[in-house]
Amino acid sequence: YTFLSNSNTYFKSFTTPAYLGESIDAADLPLSVRDYWRTQQRDLAEMRKKAGRQVIHEAFPQITHEVFLWAWHVVNTRCIYVENKPHPNIDNSAGDTLAVIPFVDMLNHDPQAKGIAMYDRYSNTYMVRVAHCVLEDEQVTVCYGPHDNARLWMEYGFTLPDNPNGKVILEHALFIALAKKVGVSVSSLHEQALQDAGLPCTLYLSDEGPSWALRVNMKILMLSSSDIKRWRELVYVEKPRAASLCSSDGEESEIDEQELAERRILERIISELRQAVAPQETKWVWKEQVMIVDVVLSSFKR
Repeated sequence: YTFLSNSNTYFKSFTTPAYLGESIDAADLPLSVRDYWRTQQRDLAEMRKKAGRQVIHEAFPQITHEVFLWAWHVVNTRCIYVENKPHPNIDNSAGDTLAVIPFVDMLNHDPQAKGIAMYDRYSNTYMVRVAHCVLEDEQVTVCYGPHDNARLWMEYGFTLPDNPNGKVILEHALFIALAKKVGVSVSSLHEQALQDAGLPCTLYLSDEGPSWALRVNMKILMLSSSDIKRWRELVYVEKPRAASLCSSDGEESEIDEQELAERRILERIISELRQAVAPQETKWVWKEQVMIVDVVLSSFKR
């Protein structure tokens, strides 16, 4: 489509919260997109300030806020990541990695896309490679990135019904608070050990259960006051398991009592997380977070 300045011309609108003018408090968003929303709002404000300068306004008086927002979305929803060479007329202080490439920007997003969009330095061309023969009328898709639905909504204005990239990110402070709530004794040494380990507390929809990093963080909090000072040795060093015990149905159980206790506490922490109240404006985002929590909780039943 083309935008013209006459009043009889219509242009495509967008469905992102920024374009629709939705007022969202970043504190009401999941951690997975909180920083992105703040950055997007800051970038929009800075770009609008530049577009509103006197010299630009005099040259292009038809650039209203609506037109500016439309133009910004045309670029932001279609731009491709390409490392560009420095240009004297472009601010490269933050790195210039954006390009708008005809046709490529028409390809839809699919997390399992077989098409790979890439810049080939040898031929100096941008191409889309596929791992199979493309039939007539078959759609070629690319992956915009491992984005959850909240990120897709904010950046592109759509969501996917079966998005495998859903995740729930917990701040260490919240993880510790929930652990204390279910009865875990957490000292300043435990908190320092968590900080030193630097592992995320994240639940992934694609995982069959709690992530390795989350389980390690749980192990650290479960260490006794006498063991916490040597947490690296106890957490990272592989210890021989006790002899396997055969269950009545012939299956072998390899989970020792300590690991079982850690799993039970972790299950209670995640259950507490599920009780959080979601703000009305972003309720659907939090419903998806609850769904991910439920998937992880169901793994404890298996």
